[in-house]
Amino acid sequence: AAAPKKAKSNYKGKIIENIILNDVGSNKQINHIEIEAEDLIYQTGDSIGIKIGDNIPRLYSIASSLEASEDQVHLTVAKVDGGLCSPYLCDELKEGDEIEFYVSKNSSFKLPQGDKDVIMVGPGTGVAPFRGFLQERDSNGSEGKNWLFFGAQTQRADFLYQSEWLSYLDTGVLTKLDVAFSRDQKEKIYVQDKIRQNAD
Repeated sequence: AAAPKKAKSNYKGKIIENIILNDVGSNKQINHIEIEAEDLIYQTGDSIGIKIGDNIPRLYSIASSLEASEDQVHLTVAKVDGGLCSPYLCDELKEGDEIEFYVSKNSSFKLPQGDKDVIMVGPGTGVAPFRGFLQERDSNGSEGKNWLFFGAQTQRADFLYQSEWLSYLDTGVLTKLDVAFSRDQKEKIYVQDKIRQNAD
């Protein structure tokens, strides 16, 4: 039998996609970035570390599953004005550019067994790891129910990965989707309000 692949300490990757997820009128810029790298090893729930120049590495949650996208890692990055790493990732990196990164393991943030139900709470870019979780459960045909709470400012401009969540609802991978868009009505509604409404 072939020996199991060992994770590398550093990867050289290539940008294969870098797109803005927000629509016109959003107060934010959030990018979806896809990086291809050979012999990539990570688990959903892990992060990748990216170092720009002499600065301390910045960690970003992985927004994909190797089960769904072999040799790829996806990120959901909010551009922070005056930041060091996010403006570089969002505005400067183009398709075909190279990037170095490492995988930062997170053993305490993992999907449970496939038959266990999960509730995922991910406002804004916090939804990134749950995209990976759902890709994994979809690929594995897991039986557990999956309930996602997502929050952002407006549905029209800030509903990150909307078509993917709706597709997962259609296929039954996503059992329930509760969304809170704080600025779409007079009274602001947040994810915690939706959780409270579903307390039972």
